[in-house]
Amino acid sequence: MKDNQEAGADEAEFSVLWFAPRSKIVDALGTRFYLREEGSIGPAANRALAVGARASAALRATLAHPGALGAIVLISPPAIDRLDADVAARLRDIETPVLALFGMDDKTSPPEFGAAWRRALPKCFQTFVFDAGADMANERPEAVAAIVADFLARGEGFLVKTADERLYP
Repeated sequence: MKDNQEAGADEAEFSVLWFAPRSKIVDALGTRFYLREEGSIGPAANRALAVGARASAALRATLAHPGALGAIVLISPPAIDRLDADVAARLRDIETPVLALFGMDDKTSPPEFGAAWRRALPKCFQTFVFDAGADMANERPEAVAAIVADFLARGEGFLVKTADERLYP
């Protein structure tokens, strides 16, 4: 990732608050995203990405600042009953579009969790990544990055690719 001084205006379209360990997805996302790690000083984030148990932190951020985030991506989010209680109690208040990504081979956050997330959040979309487990950001970084980048850029309209209008495989 380039920082804002190195990246041109066209490349740094989004500032993503990153609630995740560094992974291969960082390189796969390219330079369109300025990653602002949790707790760092940098530009105000307008999107968020969280992996696993860090979902509570990302959701808490949008609850604290309604309307500030244009989209949230949750990679392998936990079962809803494993979220912080205050966050779980306020999920219906989150109007931000949320993408919940589940690996088809994930034993920690199995794809079955997706239905509960869709019921709990007003604007939740679920997508499944084939041949991927809980560490899908390292196992299938290009596939995950393509879905994440499209959702962060287009929000609720992400399901159809702009290049060829096919649904994600």
